[in-house]
Amino acid sequence: MALMTVAQASEALGITKEAIYNRIRRKTLDSITKDGIKYVDIKQSNKTENIISNSLANDDRYIEFLENELTELKAKNEKLELDKERLIGEKESLLLQLKDEVERVYKERDKQLLTMVSIFKKSLVPTISQNTINAKFKELSPYEKEMIGKSDDDKWLDLKAYLIARGVEDKRQERILNAAYLLLGRSLYLKEENGSIFFNSQKKLKSILIKDEE
Repeated sequence: MALMTVAQASEALGITKEAIYNRIRRKTLDSITKDGIKYVDIKQSNKTENIISNSLANDDRYIEFLENELTELKAKNEKLELDKERLIGEKESLLLQLKDEVERVYKERDKQLLTMVSIFKKSLVPTISQNTINAKFKELSPYEKEMIGKSDDDKWLDLKAYLIARGVEDKRQERILNAAYLLLGRSLYLKEENGSIFFNSQKKLKSILIKDEE
């Protein structure tokens, strides 16, 4: 029998004093008390030492297992964070591409629509020869021809407002406007905006409406 105090046994076995007292209570260690001091026999059972040794070894393996699991979980978490950032970036890039594509489609559609409207408007203007235009102009009275031949400032003028300002009668206004309307889309000096005909006063109406003044 090798007797040791609880403190000595704790140091020899590498466990706490509380663990020694627990083994005494479970009767896995024999103990005696002399002069008020408790002694234990640490060699009374090799089985006890083996149990303690195996328990410590198992604890070490379990701790190592937990550390490995923790390391693996950290690595997986980092990968998930990287995947999350990558997916967010791809989503934002895709949204920008879709936005650009939608804008391009709408711009292309608007362009096609404007082209169709322009073609439709041109189709409403009859194709008339210059001879016909000249003939229409010949039908105007000398006074109407004189009114067409006049010009004010160097700018675009509303033809109807221009004629009204000069006191041209309604019937004569209509004949002058019809003569000008025939050249819409054919002359750079005539245009239509919001249903009104404008002429550029840089050039006289008379020279706009006919090629050869007779």
